[in-house]
Amino acid sequence: STWGLLFALLEDMEAACEPATAVPSAVDTAAPLLASGVLGSLQPTVEQLEAELRDLVETQRKLMEEVASQVEGVAHTPCFDEVAHIMKFLVLYQSKVATLKKEMAAVSDKVRRLGARSDKLARRRRDQEASDETKRQKEAERDRALQARVVSE
Repeated sequence: STWGLLFALLEDMEAACEPATAVPSAVDTAAPLLASGVLGSLQPTVEQLEAELRDLVETQRKLMEEVASQVEGVAHTPCFDEVAHIMKFLVLYQSKVATLKKEMAAVSDKVRRLGARSDKLARRRRDQEASDETKRQKEAERDRALQARVVSE
């Protein structure tokens, strides 16, 4: 844990600070005091952080349990089962809609082409009727002119 690491670090610091001779020095006496002072000043903060972390972990565990129970409750409601049943058919209906759209586009295109053909044929018929009417009028004029000649002769 965190404490084990701190104690190991302090022991390493103490071992590194030991003099090669048996005569105590100022560093030998100051290192353990310094280490215990650092440890003493950091210990309350570390303990407080450790307690807060435990509280957060416990709160998170409770929230996860609550979410899991809510998901479990929703998964077993009758309406959810009904919606799941309907959703199975959604893909089938989507493919049917796509097919219908294609068919409707083809029918629409065919109707457009037939309408254009119908307009073209109607225009031809009107033109033919106008041409026939003009021919009839010219023929009628010729007939009148011939009859007028015959009568005048």
